[in-house]
Amino acid sequence: MGEEKQLQTLDIAEQEAIGRTVVMMVKNAPMILKRTQIRYEDMALNALGIFPQQGTVYLRRYISGAFDGQYSFFLRTRVKPTSDDRKISEEARLNTIAMWLEGKPVTYDGKTYQIADYPTLTEGRMIRQISRASPAFMASMQDDGTVDYQVNLQLQYFRKGN
Repeated sequence: MGEEKQLQTLDIAEQEAIGRTVVMMVKNAPMILKRTQIRYEDMALNALGIFPQQGTVYLRRYISGAFDGQYSFFLRTRVKPTSDDRKISEEARLNTIAMWLEGKPVTYDGKTYQIADYPTLTEGRMIRQISRASPAFMASMQDDGTVDYQVNLQLQYFRKGN
């Protein structure tokens, strides 16, 4: 049997730089409702939280100091739906945001949207792709009817060396 290669976790500065980019991208998503608060590592009713998670690693390192990295995160929304239709629409909206982040064309409120290019990042970083690691799903339900929906994503990027 072969040994599994242990991937090294991205350093904190890298995680923070990519985390800021994810927050900016989510804030610019056309299907974010004006009343929706965007929060980083925090949740509230009618908010959309962005949470980094384990799996944020260097995928490959190059002699030049360049590397490919992966930033794993999830989006979570907390709502208090009063009907099954509202539950379905909130889950669908979260899926739509995730698909938009992937660069796929999505239709929301009768309009079609698609990211033309990922944003330019600092210090030679370039997003290669964002992909869903899960569809949106109900992550939790409280006794008062409050529901959290979540979708897991991975952002893969390249950073130039010295």
